[in-house]
Amino acid sequence: MSTRRLEMSVEQLKNKIATQLVDLGKKNDVINRLKIQRDALKVEVIALKIEFDALKRPPTGADKEVKSEAYVASIVRRFPHRMYH
Repeated sequence: MSTRRLEMSVEQLKNKIATQLVDLGKKNDVINRLKIQRDALKVEVIALKIEFDALKRPPTGADKEVKSEAYVASIVRRFPHRMYH
């Protein structure tokens, strides 16, 4: 009888561990998604800084360069969101 109780305890512990592993896997998935979103936001911040710096410069003969930087920044800002969502 005590052997059977030990076997049942072992089986319960195995089930508990399996459940905990599943929960850890789900939490890791959430963490990874949040990391991807964080990285996308970092890229967006950098793009906004580039765009802001380009817009705050006084207009010169290099207006095409400023416009192209702002254009590239706007594309970079949109790209990660489409890639990860």
